[in-house]
Amino acid sequence: MSRKNILIPLITPLNQKRSVCEDSVRSLIDRSKNHTAGYIPCLTSGEGWKLTEQQWSEMLQYTRLHAPSHDVIVGIEKATTAEVIHYANLATNFLANGIIITSPFGEAVTQHEIYQHYKEIHDASGLKIYIYNESELSENNTNAETLLKISELPNVVGIKESSNSADVDSIRNHLKNQGVRIYQGWEDNIVDDDLADGNICSLSNLYPELCLEAANRPTDNLKIEISNLCKDHQIFSENWYAHIKGYLSETGVIASDHCISAAQ
Repeated sequence: MSRKNILIPLITPLNQKRSVCEDSVRSLIDRSKNHTAGYIPCLTSGEGWKLTEQQWSEMLQYTRLHAPSHDVIVGIEKATTAEVIHYANLATNFLANGIIITSPFGEAVTQHEIYQHYKEIHDASGLKIYIYNESELSENNTNAETLLKISELPNVVGIKESSNSADVDSIRNHLKNQGVRIYQGWEDNIVDDDLADGNICSLSNLYPELCLEAANRPTDNLKIEISNLCKDHQIFSENWYAHIKGYLSETGVIASDHCISAAQ
C-alpha cells in the first residue's frame, strides 16, 4: 500500500498593516515541510472567499517562494466561472501546481451548471484541478453522478471530501479507479477513513505531524487525541481560522492574529 500524504490548507497570516506577512508564511512552511506533500493557500481556512486579489496573489506568491520543492495547490473561492478562470490565470503566472475549486455559488445552481463550471475552467486553465466538495460556501450540493462526470476530465486529479454524504461514499472506489486522490476534509473522520489517500484539514496548521500520522497509522488513542485538540482549538466553530491564528500568534509562529475583514 502506498504511503498516504496530507496537504495543509494554510491560514493567511497578516502583519500589523494587514497585508500578508511573508515572514509568517515562511515560518508556517518551515515548521511543517517535513510532514506534508504540499500546501493549499487561499482555501477556506485561509479565508479565501474574503481575500482581495492582492492578498490572494501575495499569499500564493509567498507560499510558492518558500515551498519550492512542494506542490502548491491554490484555492479559488469565487462565485462565478469567469472569476475562477481569471484567478486560475493568475495561478499559472505564480507557478501553482494546481487549483482547488468549489461549484459556482447559489442555491439554484443545477447539476448541469456545476459540471459546465468545472469543464470550462478545466479547458481554459490547463492546470491540475482538485474538487472542493462542500456546501456551506457554495450553498449547493454536487451529486455522485456529477462528481463522476467531473472526475472524467483529464486534469481532475483530486477531491477534498467535506460533504459527509453517503451518496459520495458510494462512488469512492470509482473515483479512485479514475485516478482521483481522495482527501478527507474533516478532522473527526481522518482516523476512520480507510479509503482516503490522506487529509486536508485545518488542524494540520497546528499539528502537521499528527495529521500525517492519522493518515498512515490510525489508532483509537490518536482519534481521542485529535478530538480533544479540536475542542481545545475550537476547530468546529464558525470562525475556526481565528482560533488557529490566535494560538499560532501566542506561540510566536505568526506575527499577529488579525483576520481578513469581511468588508473589503
